[in-house]
Amino acid sequence: MNYAPDGPTFVPAIWSRPYTDFDRKAFYKDERFRETTFLVQALRRSACYRRGTVQCATCHDPHPVDAGTYPVPLNFRDNPDELCLQCHSALRSKLTAHTHHAEASEGSRCVSCHMPRIVNALMFKARSHQIDDIPRTDLTERFGQDDSPNACLLCHQEKNPACVQAKLQSW
Repeated sequence: MNYAPDGPTFVPAIWSRPYTDFDRKAFYKDERFRETTFLVQALRRSACYRRGTVQCATCHDPHPVDAGTYPVPLNFRDNPDELCLQCHSALRSKLTAHTHHAEASEGSRCVSCHMPRIVNALMFKARSHQIDDIPRTDLTERFGQDDSPNACLLCHQEKNPACVQAKLQSW
């Protein structure tokens, strides 16, 4: 994948047009993208892309041998946390201390917090590709879960933003 700052790039210039050119319905009130149309732009907002080496092929296999039977061609599909741990290796031995969830649980997957399923796809909620996304209870409190979805509240629906904030502060 060519993300070089000079010469032809993978991301066409038309994709870099100002976001104000798009309908506000494409965004959450907290300025995150709501539609799959903007997955590349969301990735480009991420620190992992801007300051790191992440590109589409870091996580996705563009030519999987089982493309017809596996709809999301991920590298490390049997160990999806490896996508993140290859760069964030310091967390490898202390994942449960970082996530405060059981190691084998969905709450302990990197993508559950940092790439929550909040993006509208045709028939499902896709993962946000703004990888450095973290649960922002202040924005959820201000705009509500529908307009500023909080990753914690996607699973812990019986809780509210204040409860989540108290829990996060105790970590």
